[in-house]
Amino acid sequence: MKAIGINRCIVVCAALFISFQLSAQTQNLRHEVQGGETLYSISRTYGVSVEAIRQANPKMGDTLLAGSVINIPQKDATPTQPSTPVTTQPVTPVKAQPVTPVNAQPVSTSQPEKQIIPSTAPECKFMYKVEKKETVYSISHRFGLTEEELCRANPQIDEKKKVKKGEYLCIPYSQAEIAQLQLNAQKAREEAERLAEQERQRELEAERARRRAEVVDVAVFLPFELSAKKKSASAVKIYDFYEGFLLGVKEMKNNGISVNVHTYEEKASNAVMDSLLRLPEMTEMELMIGPSNANNISSVSRFCKQNNICQIIPFSTKENLVNNYPTSFQVNVQVAGLYNSVYEQFIQQYQNHDIYFVSCQDKEENESYTNGFKRALQDAGISFKTTSMDKLSKLEELMEEKGRPTVFIISTGAVKSFDTLTQNIEKNEGYAFYNYTLFGPMGWANFNQQKNQQKLTRHHAAFFTTYYAYPYSTPVSTFKSQFHRYFKREALNANPNFDMLGYDIARYFIKGYAENRSDFYDLQSNMGSDTLQNPMQFVRKADGSGFINAHVKIIHF
Repeated sequence: MKAIGINRCIVVCAALFISFQLSAQTQNLRHEVQGGETLYSISRTYGVSVEAIRQANPKMGDTLLAGSVINIPQKDATPTQPSTPVTTQPVTPVKAQPVTPVNAQPVSTSQPEKQIIPSTAPECKFMYKVEKKETVYSISHRFGLTEEELCRANPQIDEKKKVKKGEYLCIPYSQAEIAQLQLNAQKAREEAERLAEQERQRELEAERARRRAEVVDVAVFLPFELSAKKKSASAVKIYDFYEGFLLGVKEMKNNGISVNVHTYEEKASNAVMDSLLRLPEMTEMELMIGPSNANNISSVSRFCKQNNICQIIPFSTKENLVNNYPTSFQVNVQVAGLYNSVYEQFIQQYQNHDIYFVSCQDKEENESYTNGFKRALQDAGISFKTTSMDKLSKLEELMEEKGRPTVFIISTGAVKSFDTLTQNIEKNEGYAFYNYTLFGPMGWANFNQQKNQQKLTRHHAAFFTTYYAYPYSTPVSTFKSQFHRYFKREALNANPNFDMLGYDIARYFIKGYAENRSDFYDLQSNMGSDTLQNPMQFVRKADGSGFINAHVKIIHF
């Protein structure tokens, strides 16, 4: 077989691009070996035999090094189309036969080291020199290949599948070996990615640890009424907030975050607040909590904007507080836009239910909320009906079948109306077997009495809220125990609970700021909200403005 056939094999197996450099000599041609070239590809390029090149380079081994220069015999030394890249076509997979393991070396009875020549082609394991009486079948069987796989790797084999002694054949990887190699490569990539991710996480945690070690200075402005002989109910809430905040600070310190808390008495006077902001240490603060008085909030907001200090407004629900103040955060969710979020979540969860609006004839019913609800359903193409509270005593007339899911929407949070509502439902014999849900307003979050909690559960209630703490959950019970242990008293029973609000604010802002600092504002969309009562999901209100809490959730019993 001619040497050009051998090199066609190499080109097909390796899918190499042919390149060359030809020195202008009259007696001998010189060729600089390029990366990926083999002796066989070079012989094909110049149209000379492998044996002729070997004879012209007696000291040359079987493996060529990129950059080395070899002699090309002058006879027939005309390069063949050096500028045209040669590529392979995709090969249709064939059923693989049992194969010799990838790392195994073929065995030959007569000087195998002369028969098998290593190949640098990625799809060709080695070049094999055909022995006497060998056939396509015997060679393919010897190396665990199908005849089709061997012929596909050696296009010079004719249709009669004849091979000659001394001919070099490309022995390719079998389909099974290729699949295994690909699997191994995939595993290697995945392992490399896993190790890289581990290293990235280690670096990230090291950076977080470094940042946590830096002290976070926090200023707190609250109206403690220090000079009053008897504290007002609002001042007691402020103490609850502050002491809950201190419990959160203590937890952050236990987690390795260094915090200095600077506490100041807030007065309603703007002059007093301005004098506090002129204190030398104020420009060194990184977080400012408060104030509570609406007249003082704008003064602190301006100061924080000028000095790039993060301000947290903990109590007010007033709109436009963070307008034009890019470093300010308003914790309590604003009423504007609240209902639209409720409508969207309701539609996502209950669009496949029969929907009834229940008129309770209660002065606390929110007509604006109800009308907006109906418009949202209509815009979504969802039908609904209206009924009265007394008709709930006959569920069988409202619900065509017990298994049909139905939701009754109630817009009053009055306890009396809720009691009447549930009493009417319980007049139905077997009411527990009806598939219904009572969907109520935020006022239901204030049902702290255990009997009302039980009714919410018994009637599959749900309601929307911007805050909620499950009163009998383990985290809440643990927090209440800690509060009593450290401060020797119980926090005031309020909605929301101010002690938990302070605790949640400390954990969210101190931890988030300590670990992220300069990136704190940009990372708000990715920050979690591991809170007891007040979930936090801050969004920037507008370009150049600060952040508002947009978190509204539906509580299910």
